[in-house]
Amino acid sequence: MDWHILLGFSSMIATLSENYTAAQTACKSITSKKDFGSECNVSTDCITGICTNKTCTCQQNFFYDNCSQTCIKNCNNTLQYTASSNMVTGLIVSADAVNPPGTKCFWEISSWSGSYLTLIIDYIDMDPAKSDINWVNVLSSRAQLLIQYDSLKSNFIRTMSTESSWLRVYYSTTFSGYKGFRASYYIYDFNSVLTSPSGYIVSPGYPRLNPTDRRYTWLITGKSGQLVTLRFKSRVIDCPGDFLNIYDGIHTRDPLIATLCNGNSTLTITSTTPNLLIYYQNDNYESWGVGFVAYYYIHGQYGDYCNSSDQCPLGFVCNNSRKCDCLNSEKYDPKYKICKNERVFGDTCSNTNLCSNGLVCVNDKCDCSANMYYNTSLKNCISGQYGDYCNSSDQCSLGLVCNDSRKCDCLNSEEYDPKYKICKNGSQENSQNHH
Repeated sequence: MDWHILLGFSSMIATLSENYTAAQTACKSITSKKDFGSECNVSTDCITGICTNKTCTCQQNFFYDNCSQTCIKNCNNTLQYTASSNMVTGLIVSADAVNPPGTKCFWEISSWSGSYLTLIIDYIDMDPAKSDINWVNVLSSRAQLLIQYDSLKSNFIRTMSTESSWLRVYYSTTFSGYKGFRASYYIYDFNSVLTSPSGYIVSPGYPRLNPTDRRYTWLITGKSGQLVTLRFKSRVIDCPGDFLNIYDGIHTRDPLIATLCNGNSTLTITSTTPNLLIYYQNDNYESWGVGFVAYYYIHGQYGDYCNSSDQCPLGFVCNNSRKCDCLNSEKYDPKYKICKNERVFGDTCSNTNLCSNGLVCVNDKCDCSANMYYNTSLKNCISGQYGDYCNSSDQCSLGLVCNDSRKCDCLNSEEYDPKYKICKNGSQENSQNHH
């Protein structure tokens, strides 16, 4: 078989490139068991589950992957999965070296009818001098090549999905010194329920042309009090025949947040409930759309308990009290449920909570409350009216001074007029009264 034949490639792939880097698979940190290569007495001591000759090791034809801290089969691995409405995920990692160079390995993944597979390339490191023998091919059916990688392809698509329940990855090896590739795979039911804290949603067939006359749903569901944020990375949908609806709840009769076609690839949507329903329909037989790529995460709200900032909404941090909070320079806007830069005197505002301490929102401006005025030197609101307590004259209203009794008062030569709330020259007032 010629491993380089490009079968059924759509011309759309040549023009597509993703504007983001796929997230690296989060490496585990497990300390309760001994690491690969450590001294051991029994297999249960080891993270690998195998103790041979007093050393934690992997079984024959497997290698140890430091990131996932698991033993992975070197080559020719067949993985089969049975029906599940929840997302299933796994890892494919090439060995550092499989001799001789040019040896061809495969990983075949098959799942249940009514499901499809998504593959995300986390990293790829190929030998630039051996692109003829060092490459990766991904097939989405028995004879259809979904994508091909080698060192000469600097701008390649990292994210792809099958139309059916079968996927095979071929890898042709090279000399040691190159890491090869790492990929994460996800298996989704056509009507999936997603409860993992975060993950990717990639429409079936992406980045090839959409399969036609299909309907898919992804229900993302969190715990009570949590919210769901969905961020689109890429979106090419041929409306009106094809469309993508997003609902704030678990049913299509719940509030419709958006109907999406082509547009801003960085669009972000957040639910107001713990659930977000995505409904995707392909009815256009002449569609040129290739679908979408989105990333979701389930998180708490402002003030919720947290262990780390990634458990909080986007733009929030987990503070020292283990609560989701704004940055020190920001304040929470309860109307829009976001953090905003704290407003100072004169800034626009939608509510008082956005203004700095001591300011209130008056006529959409951060201002002092009634009977207070803003002292530009102290940068706060003070009363400073006649008779108010003071430490210095700059804490008093214009025209008043702080007397020896620490009260805002008129000058010795003046008298206070309570009607007009100003100080007047005493002799001038007497003269006016005389006339």
